[in-house]
Amino acid sequence: MSDFWSRRKSAVKEEFEEERRQAEIKRASEIQVELDVKTDEEVLKELGLPDPDTLEPGDDFKVFMKEVVPERLRRRALKKLWLSNPLLANVDGLVDYGEDFTDAAVGAGFVETTYQVGKGMLKHIEELARKEQEKQNDKPPEVADDELLAEASRETEEAENVEVSEDPRSINDLSELPLKSNAQNSDQEIIESSEASVFIEEEPVIPVPRQRMKFDYGGAAA
Repeated sequence: MSDFWSRRKSAVKEEFEEERRQAEIKRASEIQVELDVKTDEEVLKELGLPDPDTLEPGDDFKVFMKEVVPERLRRRALKKLWLSNPLLANVDGLVDYGEDFTDAAVGAGFVETTYQVGKGMLKHIEELARKEQEKQNDKPPEVADDELLAEASRETEEAENVEVSEDPRSINDLSELPLKSNAQNSDQEIIESSEASVFIEEEPVIPVPRQRMKFDYGGAAA
């Protein structure tokens, strides 16, 4: 029996709190509608609040956090608070609260991707292969190594033929060159042999040693 009256008493109390809360919400919405049509100066004067732009470090910013204060004035007060406090104005990029996590639990809508299950980034790879094939097609066809060597040998032969044709001497003159060279060699050999013979003739003769004459004076000794 006591449990019944305890539950009944708790239910009545909850109903009373709910009615009071609904009345406060209704009253706050009515006040909000009235304040929305007024300027910021009129609202501040009516609520007895200072201008948020004139607040300094150490002032009370909590008065702007009340429900009756319009959202625009609350944001002005918070902006002034952040600018007046270096710890809030200069947010470190490493802090976890410096990011916007309001959309962390839901996706950003439909996201297109080239990833295919079991194939990976197939479309991206195919596009790269297509571009590479286009580059190969735009390049001139490569000549084989044998063809390059043959072309180089032909150019060398043509250059040699041009040098021979540009020589003013005729073929007959060229044929005489070895004969003249042989004649010059023969003359040179004759001169060298003559010089050798002269050198032999001019070689000094070794003198014969003179014999000492002896005289016999036998008669004088007798």
